[in-house]
Amino acid sequence: GSTQDIAWDGAVFIKETGFSPRTLAAGFRMIIQNEKKREARVLYAYVYSRSGFRSAPSLALLERYQEACRAGGVAPMHPLLLQWPFLIGPLDAATKLFSPESPLRDRLLFASALVETDPASAPWLYPRSRSLLAILGAAVLLSFSAAIKIITGSLLALVPGFLKRYAG
Repeated sequence: GSTQDIAWDGAVFIKETGFSPRTLAAGFRMIIQNEKKREARVLYAYVYSRSGFRSAPSLALLERYQEACRAGGVAPMHPLLLQWPFLIGPLDAATKLFSPESPLRDRLLFASALVETDPASAPWLYPRSRSLLAILGAAVLLSFSAAIKIITGSLLALVPGFLKRYAG
């Protein structure tokens, strides 16, 4: 019967399932928006990683990231980094050293700037009280973490085309 014309009313299906048809272009826009939000969550997790701040970014912050990428003309992040976000740290260090104009740098700068201007970040950016010992401990931990990222990033930069492919 697939070659025969049949009368069919899609309204019943739409009513029963709650399906909302959209154009192909609208569907692609929705997919891209969802991927940008996923990308923003991954980058914010990286930016917040050493802060002790464990709150999820607000919807407004995710939307500001999307707008910043749109305004800056930044293409979506490579899917490998969304799947394996632990690579962002070494790639961040490597791009600082070897490819400071990479799109990954732009995305990280957007995310960092937006976190710094978000009022929800104030408690960990400007703590009211912190002992000298806590500050020194954090400095040592951050220095150690940065050294590991630089070494790993430098090794990744030795792999031909790795930075261009994944940080682009």
